[in-house]
This record gives sequence, C-alpha cells and structure tokens, in this order.
Amino acid sequence: MRLVSCLLSLVILPMVVHAHHSFAIYDRSVIHEIEGELVGVRWRNPHVMFTVRTEDSDGQLQDWEIEAAAVYVVERSGLQASMFDGVGHVKAAGWRSPDRSAMQVTNILLPNGKEILLSGSASNRWSDDFVGGQLDGERVDRADRDLFRVWSIENFGRGNRQQQSEVRLTERAREMPSVFELDICQPQGMPAIMQNPLPIEFIDKGAIIELRLNTFGVLRTIHMSDEPRTEAIPLSDLGYSVGRRVGDTLEVRTTRVGWPYFDDNGTPQTENIVITERFSLVDDKSRLNYSQTVTDPESFLEPVILSGYWADI
Repeated sequence: MRLVSCLLSLVILPMVVHAHHSFAIYDRSVIHEIEGELVGVRWRNPHVMFTVRTEDSDGQLQDWEIEAAAVYVVERSGLQASMFDGVGHVKAAGWRSPDRSAMQVTNILLPNGKEILLSGSASNRWSDDFVGGQLDGERVDRADRDLFRVWSIENFGRGNRQQQSEVRLTERAREMPSVFELDICQPQGMPAIMQNPLPIEFIDKGAIIELRLNTFGVLRTIHMSDEPRTEAIPLSDLGYSVGRRVGDTLEVRTTRVGWPYFDDNGTPQTENIVITERFSLVDDKSRLNYSQTVTDPESFLEPVILSGYWADI
C-alpha cells in the first residue's frame, strides 16, 4: 500500500516545493551517497525531513530533499531532534529518486563521527558509534487498562503485518473514468485511513469512544448507542460509526462515508459502502487484533477483508 510507504518514511522543508509522494518512486536497487551541509530539519508528522546542500565540482549548489520516517517511528528507535542541533557537514545514504534531488534516507553520518540509522533495515555504514534502526520493543504490562490505551507496532520495517484480500471490482467500477488525484501523505477517509501501521489510541468518553490515529492527528468518534436513522446523517470522509462491546472485542459498523476512494490507488467506492471492524484483545490483553470487512455492491463483487494487529509495547 502506498499509504504505508508514505507513513513509514517521509520529510519536507519549507523551502521545498515538491508535494508528498509514494516511496515507490525511489530506486532501491542501489544505495546512493551524498555529502553536504545540513541546512534544514523538519521534525514533525507525518514525516521527518532534512535538507542537505551539496556542491558539485563546478561550484554549483544543489538542495537535496532527504526523507525519513514519521516522528513516532524515528523517536521509538531512540532518535531525537536535538541530535541535529547545530550540525554542519554530513554524509547521507539511501535510495534516490531517478528524476529529482531526493532520497529516502537510511543513514546519516554527523561531524562528530556518530552515525544515525533512519531505517529499520539499516546497518552501520561508516562508524561503529551509531544509534537508531530497530524500534525499542520492550513490552509493558498494562492489561488492567483494557482497550483504552495507546496501541503501537512491534517492528516499523514490517508495520503491523496487515493483509488484505483481493479487490474484485464490478463492471461499473472498472468503467469509471480515472480522475484520481490524491496526496497520499494527507489524511484519507474511511476505510483507507485504517490502513495505518502507526499508533492508535482508544479513549473512553462514556456514550462515545474516541479513536485517535497518531499519523495525522485524525479523530474518529464511535457511538456506543443505538444507531439512528442513518439516512438523516450527512456524508463525511470518516462516516458515522456505531460500536458495541462483545467480551474483549469492540465491533464497529461505519456507514455514510462520502470519501470516494477505497485505497490510495484510487479504487472507487460509493456512499453505500459499509465497513465492519473488529478490535479484539488477545494474548493477556497485550495485543489488539484487527479486522475490517468492506462491502459496497456497486463497487465490489465480494467483501474486501483486511486484517492486522497492534501491540502494547
């Protein structure tokens, strides 16, 4: 999923005019290295970004857009923005774009000789003094807090192992004209927003449950009461969600979704879409299994099923 690629490794600076994009644009067949001055750091969601200014043999300056992971992922691997305070000349390595000065970064070497690993799959390249890489996976015992806590991922290189069944489109959906234009690094509507490997948090508000999605600061509201006449509810990007608890499982049914795309590939969906989700506490309440079943007779020949999990770590 292109959204997952975006979430797991981006960054942009005020002087950079390029829009956010999929990481599929980067050539992963070879690691590219650059050297130059670190002239900008943007440490915020949905991505951490750096700008490195290089100089060629003719004295021409070039600003490189260096893209890393979301703040949560970077900080969970032991990195902080303060590590880059006052930094001058750096080396950077990663996968570069074939058509512009941009890179998905894996390693940065600071002037003091410390190497920063900015990818879960990265190993030290230049120095034995390094930090970052894999997430801190120490598990905490919070089983007494039930569903209402922050749920995270165990390994940001593999996300939360989401799997999705085949999407089989109706003839109507296949024939719809392609007018797809989407910035995949901006929040999407349902159900695409839940194709999300970054943390979520449930907050008990009594008659409602709030579901906060860390990636973009999106807030979903789940109504824990009888479903009203849905035709009276206006369409919205996130739709209208009604939930109920069945033991250690929260079941959520969402309708009235006005968002036009099922995913970040532009797969069409209609306002008749129905999304059924199950959040189930397992493994002594240290893991939250997730399933999503999507039906839309006008777009899909059969239900589309997504599954994955978050962990309490």
